[in-house]
Amino acid sequence: MEYQTHSLNELFQQLKLDDSQDGIERLVVDVAPVPSNKALWEAPEWTNEQAYKMQKLYEDEAQWSQAFEQLELLLRA
Repeated sequence: MEYQTHSLNELFQQLKLDDSQDGIERLVVDVAPVPSNKALWEAPEWTNEQAYKMQKLYEDEAQWSQAFEQLELLLRA
């Protein structure tokens, strides 16, 4: 079975975040760095809804792995 992969912009849309280049850059400034011993959704800047949604999407790794890899690169220390 082939899976559709999702982009970083689509991940931002799912989290109800500004998915423009400026919006992504602002988020990185506001959230980064997330320590490597914490899951991305454990950063205190997320709302409860965003953290829950991120965790659920992360568990659907096949479709969202590319987007989470990009987010990891942007937010990790």
